[in-house]
Amino acid sequence: MKAIIAGIKSIEISINKVFFVKLFIIAAISVAIIAVKISSIKTGYQISKISSRLKEARIRYESLKRQEYKITDVYLLTEKADDMGLKLMDAGRTFYVK
Repeated sequence: MKAIIAGIKSIEISINKVFFVKLFIIAAISVAIIAVKISSIKTGYQISKISSRLKEARIRYESLKRQEYKITDVYLLTEKADDMGLKLMDAGRTFYVK
């Protein structure tokens, strides 16, 4: 009878060990899943920040391109020169300055 009781107790201890091992494994997997979720959220925020910076850079680039066009457009430069009273040089004549 004592042998049977001892056998039952050893089985109970074995079952308890298996239960705690399973519980530990489930807890470890849960922590790993939570860590991956947090990491993916942080990465998502970083991607969002980079996307917004890229949009701002594109807007700035377009603004600078428009400004460059206004500064370097031949027609607009000719108009400004006329407004200031400047005249274009005759292409067929050469001037030498001493």
